[in-house]
Amino acid sequence: MVERATALALLGGLLLSVTVGGCAAPVHTATWDRGQDNPTLDDPAMSGRLDRRDLAKVFDEQVSSLLGSPFAIRERMKEPQNTIAIVPLVNATSEHIDDQLDALSSWFETTLVKDRSMRVVSLENHPELVQQIRNEQTPIFDRKTAARYGRLLGVKYIVTGKVQDMVERTDDMRRQQYFVHMQVIAVESGQVVWQESSGVTKALVAL
Repeated sequence: MVERATALALLGGLLLSVTVGGCAAPVHTATWDRGQDNPTLDDPAMSGRLDRRDLAKVFDEQVSSLLGSPFAIRERMKEPQNTIAIVPLVNATSEHIDDQLDALSSWFETTLVKDRSMRVVSLENHPELVQQIRNEQTPIFDRKTAARYGRLLGVKYIVTGKVQDMVERTDDMRRQQYFVHMQVIAVESGQVVWQESSGVTKALVAL
């Protein structure tokens, strides 16, 4: 009985969508698509949150700055290699973008592994420490806090960062600006040896 009632409800909804007030209504269909088949698939902004295209912009700017910095150039010439770890980025925005920030951290980690200027210590082997960092009352972006976790991990350097946002509205527009700040901190001294900032703007505009 339940299945029959469900089928009748679906049929009624279908008939209603096709004929409204005696007039034929357009029937909308959808299909899945692949990025490799449609190069423009990532172009439209689907929301005010950070998407893959936004992350790629931030990543390219930050990584180019880091790998070309005097700090990275010096580290490539050192033997044995120093150790470095990337801790979760602080989400100081009004949006739920923790998954996006984790993806950005993973891209950073992969790039540093391939660069081979330093030995990368992955936090995937320290899940309890990651949870402790996420629950930390003092932001990991704070130099003293970052240095403390660096000592727990036994690394020479820590990559940390935070993302902030600012939202503005008018009658016909909502604009959201993201500010991404990243830095490398020397664990022993707490000194910031590299730092860079990037920006992304998203907007909902009335047509």
